[in-house]
Amino acid sequence: LFNVNGAGLGLPFHRHTSVLHRVVAGGKLFFFFSDDATPPFGADIPGVPEHLMKKWVLEELPQLPSSRRPSFQCGIGAGDAMFVPWNMTHGTVNLVDTVSLVRSGCNGAIPGLRKEVLNPHLCPGPEPEHGTW
Repeated sequence: LFNVNGAGLGLPFHRHTSVLHRVVAGGKLFFFFSDDATPPFGADIPGVPEHLMKKWVLEELPQLPSSRRPSFQCGIGAGDAMFVPWNMTHGTVNLVDTVSLVRSGCNGAIPGLRKEVLNPHLCPGPEPEHGTW
């Protein structure tokens, strides 16, 4: 997947199969929540309206107590890559205009990862040879 997005744009909290996210130009922030934490909004939170990530980062995140903050956050820039594990709740926001490439863990798109290991039923792909990877 090839992405070109403007500064301040991003995705609200969501989950998907594992991906390798590489920034070609620009930079973005990632915000991760652990499995036992509930993000403040996003696709998996029914009844809670979606927010713009930029607004949340600038206005709401600084006011949150540590118990409600993301478990981990980091930024990546041009030439950097981020591996997002399967089913990890995360959101993103671009620091500047950003160009990025995203490769899914499904069907061997990431070299050396032939299929989703944690839950192969969600991501069909080639079967292991002789019952092992």
